[in-house]
Amino acid sequence: MITRLTIAFIGAFLLASGNGPVFAAGKMYKWVDANGNVHYGDRVPPENAEHRRSEINKHGRTVQVFEAKTQQSEAELAEQERVEAAAAERARKDAILLRTYASEAEIVDARQTRLRDLQVLVDYAQQQRAQILQKLADQKAQAVQYSQKDRDIPAYLEASMGKNRSELEATERYIATRKAEMKTNSERFGADLQRFRELQSGARAPGAMVSSEP
Repeated sequence: MITRLTIAFIGAFLLASGNGPVFAAGKMYKWVDANGNVHYGDRVPPENAEHRRSEINKHGRTVQVFEAKTQQSEAELAEQERVEAAAAERARKDAILLRTYASEAEIVDARQTRLRDLQVLVDYAQQQRAQILQKLADQKAQAVQYSQKDRDIPAYLEASMGKNRSELEATERYIATRKAEMKTNSERFGADLQRFRELQSGARAPGAMVSSEP
């Protein structure tokens, strides 16, 4: 490798030859290091590979210029990492999906089973809600009777009504949560089914491959 020829030497060589330097056959490069020094050689050192450099012919004429690589901004690097992480996570989930289910029918069955189990919980909670509402209705009727007789509502009745109201609120929150879970599960299984079809279709395509790594 021809290395670290100084500018003065190259200038003198150019003046002496008249037609520029005659280099050995093969690719030759001209580059400037971090300190501003010009170098010539048959390959660019790794530490200068990202700097601006030129390929020159045997007569010392420039035939191609390689511009300096610009460093990616933090935002660009963060976006690249995000994209790569998302792709890796997608591949991991695809592998789990293919290991978990052998057919579309299995996914459909799993969805129906999960939704049925959740519906059982909702139905039971709704029965409890109806019972609590009935208790509250009876207690309110008793409270009205006390009021009609200008009598104070007993403390035990007030406490019991307060307890039942709290239980009613908790039961309604439980029902809402289970219904939201049913919606989420239905959507998730639907997405799994769609993705499974895509992966199976891709696996059947000529030359297609499906990752099996988690």
